[in-house]
Amino acid sequence: MSLDLEFVVAIHPFTKLNECGDFAIHVKATDHSYLMIGDLGGHGHPILGQAVQVLEALFRQHCHLPLTELFEKIRQDAFVQDFGIALLIADYQIKTKKLDFIAMGNLQIHHWQHNWHKVWTQKGVLSLYLPGTAQVHSLGLAKGDTLMVLTDGVDVNKCLLDFDWPLSATALQHSAQQLVEQYGTHTDDEMCVLIKVVELGAVNNADLNG
Repeated sequence: MSLDLEFVVAIHPFTKLNECGDFAIHVKATDHSYLMIGDLGGHGHPILGQAVQVLEALFRQHCHLPLTELFEKIRQDAFVQDFGIALLIADYQIKTKKLDFIAMGNLQIHHWQHNWHKVWTQKGVLSLYLPGTAQVHSLGLAKGDTLMVLTDGVDVNKCLLDFDWPLSATALQHSAQQLVEQYGTHTDDEMCVLIKVVELGAVNNADLNG
């Protein structure tokens, strides 16, 4: 059975959307799904909308590259150097059901598989604490798995206590919006990305962004 990713995003900007540094994008190809989730520093800065557009264009152009090469291109971007970024880039390979990813900065990444729950955490902001190398992690995904990525504008501890996990695929968009509305700190841009592993062909959400 081939599996696909259902991908939903909910964003609540600190000021307004074109000054928001939180963004997420999903690009689908024949045998891959490519993800980029980011949190640029400087929420409320008037140039952040332009910065997000530049990074999204860069990702669309180069998402097919090996993750370490893609990471290097993002690392060298002038906006990343100026503002810093918490970042997740990922390549889901449909045939092997494997998700390879690089994550940097203070994103919260959660993975539910049946009754098992793992949290991936990173420290540092990309432009301030540059690693010598970018480590690629791998996850094997199964039908029904849920992934959640939160920026630091959402109180992850409260939402984990209150919500019934893992989520149903039919409730993803509502749940993402509810998480942001109920557990946002209101002191930063706030974003929740929810990803559900479903049968190939069950969703058509290519090329989404927040």
